[in-house]
Amino acid sequence: MTRLRADRPLVGATPRFAFMVEPLGKHHNRAAFTSGSEFLDRYLQHQAGQEARRHIAVTFVLVNPETQAIAGDYTLSATSISPNALPPEIAAGP
Repeated sequence: MTRLRADRPLVGATPRFAFMVEPLGKHHNRAAFTSGSEFLDRYLQHQAGQEARRHIAVTFVLVNPETQAIAGDYTLSATSISPNALPPEIAAGP
């Protein structure tokens, strides 16, 4: 009998991931997610979908495939801001 070991994946097996990355969609429950930052939560809940529809930015969410709960998010945009245009306290970073 062949014994399976957790440290060796099965050849040809489909890997299972704890989370999946998906483009933000209407079916994602944005209101249930909190990042700890009111500013970022407000963006995800109110602006991310609008900016995607206007082709300004695309937001992706990290989703638990079993519960469909959002665990995180990131946004990509083709827009850039020159550091010289920012207030010094923001341009300097954390």
